[in-house]
Amino acid sequence: MPRRNFRWILSVLLVLVCARPALPQRTKVSNLRAPAQAQNSQAQTNLALNKGVTASSSDEQASWGARFIVDGQRDEKAGSRGWSSIADKSRNHTEWVQIDLGASSSLGRVDLYPRNDPARLGEGFPVDFTIGVSADGKAWTAVVRQTNYPKPGNSVQSFSFDPANARYVRVTGTNLRYLPAESAYYMQFAEVEVYAPAQASEPAGKAALAGSSWQGEIRLSDGRTRTFTAAVDGGNRISGQVALSTNRSAANVALQGTYDPATGAISLRYGGTGAPGGEQGTLTATAASATDVSGQATVTSASMGQRRSAQGTWSMGRR
Repeated sequence: MPRRNFRWILSVLLVLVCARPALPQRTKVSNLRAPAQAQNSQAQTNLALNKGVTASSSDEQASWGARFIVDGQRDEKAGSRGWSSIADKSRNHTEWVQIDLGASSSLGRVDLYPRNDPARLGEGFPVDFTIGVSADGKAWTAVVRQTNYPKPGNSVQSFSFDPANARYVRVTGTNLRYLPAESAYYMQFAEVEVYAPAQASEPAGKAALAGSSWQGEIRLSDGRTRTFTAAVDGGNRISGQVALSTNRSAANVALQGTYDPATGAISLRYGGTGAPGGEQGTLTATAASATDVSGQATVTSASMGQRRSAQGTWSMGRR
C-alpha cells in the first residue's frame, strides 16, 4: 500500500476514536444506614414517617423536638437526636408522646428506637409504659403493657399486637428512668415507627417472627442460668442483650443473630472480649412456633485462667 494512503487511513481511524462519546463514570454509593422508609419499603411501610406528633411535654431545641421522632433518623446525629420530655428533677411522673397517622389504618406493630448516643445509650427509655391506639384521639385501647422494662442497648425494641384499626398511636410512660448525670427523670426516644400487621410469607409449618420482641433464658448443665431479651426486625435479623454476672462484675452484652424463615433456623451469638469472664455463647434452634422457641446452647468462659465449656438449653417467648 502506498505510504500516502496508509497515512490517510490512519488519520481517519484516529478521528473516529477521538469522536466516540466517553463512557459514563461508575458512581459508588455508600449508605451506612438508610432512612426508615427506604429500609422497610420492600417489606412494610412505616406509617408514622413524617406524620404529626404531640406530647405531654417536649424539650424543643435545635436537635431535640417532637418532629424528630418521625423523621426516619433512627440513629442520633447533630440536628436530629429525637424527642425528649422536659426534665423533672424532683419527682417521677407520667409522660406521653402521640402520633397522628392522618387516617385510620390496620396496625400490628410499634418499634421504639432508644436514645443511642454513646454516652447515654438507652437512657430515657421508660421503665413502665403502655402503647395505646385510638380511632378518634379520645378513646384509647392499650395494646402493649410493659413493667420493669430493662434499660435497652442500641437495638430496636419491637412490640407486636393483635391487629387494630386506629389513626392515633400513643406511648405513655408511667414510671420513668432516672438519669443520674442530670439528676432528673425523662422519657426519650430516637425514633418511633408504626407498621401494619405482618404478612406471614413463610412456608407452612414455619413461624413468622419478623417484627417481634422476646424474653428468654439460657440453662446450662452446670447449673448456671442467663436471661436475655431479643427483637426480630423486618429483615429477620435478631438483636438483644444477655445479662451476665460473675463474682467480680456484671454487664449486659450484645446478642446478635439471624432467623431464616425458609427453614426456621435461628442462630445467635453473644459475648467474647469484654464480657464478664470472657464468656461467649452460641444458641441454635429451629422455630416451629410464632410464640415459643427452644434449642441448644454452648457457652465458654474463663475460670482460674482456663477456658471451660458447658452445654445446655435455651428458650424464649414473645413479650
